[in-house]
Order: sequence, then structure tokens, then C-alpha cells
Amino acid sequence: MTANANGIESIRQRLWHGETLCLRFGEGIGFDVWVEKYGSPPQVFFEGRARPLEELDAVMARIADYLAQGEVRVIWNAEIPTKRDRPGA
Repeated sequence: MTANANGIESIRQRLWHGETLCLRFGEGIGFDVWVEKYGSPPQVFFEGRARPLEELDAVMARIADYLAQGEVRVIWNAEIPTKRDRPGA
């Protein structure tokens, strides 16, 4: 996937509609990105932590940077991780 405006807007729409983006940088290195727009408070999960939904534009800019660098694999997962899915939660 490229970092062009259409590609980034497509990523934003898919995240907004509940899909999880997996960014992989190498052997087992990476993180998942997802949006919880109905959360309390609404959040975007990026680089291993929750951020206010108001930071979505900054998150999208960072994703565009990762894509422009060309050393990332993009994988889509339709399920959003939840605390129930995490060991020890």
C-alpha cells in the first residue's frame, strides 16, 4: 500500500468502520491500530497505547510516514481487540 492521499483515506475509513490495521516492521515487530469511536472516551489505539480520538489526524499522518518509508507490511484484521481478548484481563 502506498502513502498517497487515497490510500490514507481508505485506511481512515476502514479504521472508522471497525477494522484493525496491523503494521508489521519485521520478524514479529509491529503493532495494531484501531478506533473505538463509541468508547468512553472515544479513542484510537496506536503504537501500543490509547490516544484521544482527536489525535486521529496525527495518527494518520504517522501511518503515512511509515508507508512512505516502505519498510512496513500492512495487514487487515476485521476483529477489534478487547480487554477480554488479552491474557490476564
